[in-house]
Amino acid sequence: MLFDKVLHREELARLLGIPRPSLVWSYPPTAILPLVPLALLPYAWAGAAWTIAGVSVYVRAAGAIGTDKKEAAARLAAVALCPGVFLCLAYGQTAFFTSALLIIGIREAHRWPVFAGACMALLVAKPQVALVVPVALVALKAWRALVLTALFVAAFVGATILAFGLEPWKLFWNTTLPAQVAVLNAPTFQVSMMISPYFLLRGLGLSLDASYAHQL
Repeated sequence: MLFDKVLHREELARLLGIPRPSLVWSYPPTAILPLVPLALLPYAWAGAAWTIAGVSVYVRAAGAIGTDKKEAAARLAAVALCPGVFLCLAYGQTAFFTSALLIIGIREAHRWPVFAGACMALLVAKPQVALVVPVALVALKAWRALVLTALFVAAFVGATILAFGLEPWKLFWNTTLPAQVAVLNAPTFQVSMMISPYFLLRGLGLSLDASYAHQL
C-alpha cells in the first residue's frame, strides 16, 4: 500500500478522517523498520512521539559539539533558529533524526567507531543523505568507522528483507524512484517542503540541468 499512490492516499484519508491528501511515500524499505513502533500507536500519539524524540536527539547532538559551554550554547542557539527546524516541526520531516545521526557519526568516528558506524548505517533510510557518509569518513580518514558502517548497512538491509521480503525493494525501484524523479523535475513544486539548493535555484529560474549541477 505504501508504494501505491492511490491506495496510500485513500488509506491516509480513512485513518485521519480528512480529504484524500496529495502525499506520497518517498522512502526505501529501510525506512519502514524503524517506524514500526510508531505504527502501533494512535496517530496523535505517534506524531507527538516522533516530534519529541526528533527534537531531543537533534538538540542533544547539536548541543554537544565542542567542549566549551559558551560555545556549545551559541551553536545550539544557532541551529535552533535555523528555518529547517520550523519546517520539521510543521511537516514532521526526518531531518531532526538524520542531522543528529550525521553529527554523532562524524563526531565519534575516531573515538567510538562502532557507535558511529551504527548511527551512520541508519541513514540508508534516507539515501540522499547517506551518500554524504562515505565522503565524510574518507575525508576524516576514519577507516574503521567506514568499514563498520558498511557492515551495519548490510545488517540493516538484511533485517529489512527478513522482515518484509524483497517485494518492497522491487516496488521502491520500479514505482517510488520514478515518482520521485518526476517530483524533482516537475515544473511546479511546494517550496516550503523543498529547501535544498536545487529547489532554490529552480525557484530563481535556473534550468533543471544547471540546478542539478550546482546541487552536486
